[in-house]
Parts: sequence; structure tokens; C-alpha cells
Amino acid sequence: MLEAEGAELMAQRIGNRIAFAAAFGKGGAVTETAKSSKAATEIMALAVEILKKLG
Repeated sequence: MLEAEGAELMAQRIGNRIAFAAAFGKGGAVTETAKSSKAATEIMALAVEILKKLG
């Protein structure tokens, strides 16, 4: 649907993880509160992908 409108989608996917809710509850980011979690790994991978696209 978005691709049909010309939107570029990222390859990295973000799962629905408990660590996100826990971090939100603490008022922080998952990369701060659960640095070694799969959720943090997914966020960091997405950030890397975005930075590569931006050049």
C-alpha cells in the first residue's frame, strides 16, 4: 500500500517487544534501559539503515 504511493520502506523490521513497553514505563529508550535486548538491537539496526540511506 505505501509502496504503491511511492514511499520507500526500510528492510529492518521492529518487533512488538515487552522491552519497548518497559522502557516507555521508565521514561527512557530501549537502547538505554535494555541495551543488550533484541529490541535495542532492532532499533540500532534501523538507525544504521536510515543513516546509510541519508548518506
